Amino acid sequence: MRIAIHLFGHLRTYKSTYKSFCKNIVEANLKNSSCIDIFIHTWDEMEGRSASWHDANKALRGISVTDQQIEELKQLYPNVKKIEVAKSIDGNGGATSRQGVARLREEYQNERHMEYDWVIETRPDIYFYSPLIVKKFIDAVNHRELREYGLPGEDSCLFCGHNLFHRMHIAHPGHVCEGDIIYFYKPSHKAERVTVPIDYKLR
Repeated sequence: MRIAIHLFGHLRTYKSTYKSFCKNIVEANLKNSSCIDIFIHTWDEMEGRSASWHDANKALRGISVTDQQIEELKQLYPNVKKIEVAKSIDGNGGATSRQGVARLREEYQNERHMEYDWVIETRPDIYFYSPLIVKKFIDAVNHRELREYGLPGEDSCLFCGHNLFHRMHIAHPGHVCEGDIIYFYKPSHKAERVTVPIDYKLR
């Protein structure tokens, strides 16, 4: 199983979180993977320009990302294949950054004439408290009991960590609370995916 990891968004607290990422995301999946490669799309400022509900790092607003920090990323994260530092934009740039890192991975695939089986997407400023093992959740969704109910298998699933009931009193099927912080899927499936929250809370 080949895994590509997309890191997207502002770097923010990456120096405080990279060890937990390497241990609980990268190392946790090495046993079941033939390779794990990392692609990074970030912005040229440490924090977003616009105010947000999570303003804990607002002191970083307006601070530029240096060439030294970009070189440091290549040392802190294993198997970094491509990095792009884009000019910061006003507003929420999360979707733009996700598109950017996907493009980097697709360019690499085309250059190497290969494809990844799974993609894990997350941000460099997230602290992971426990191992997230992709294969465990793939095996669970392919369980015979779910197949007997005719539920979709791994190909069409978008697996996501979450904070259900942490900020909201409901679990709405159309919006998984903080389900966009870490998720994984098969990139070969181009049709609409079914969001599947996994037994992995973010805090």
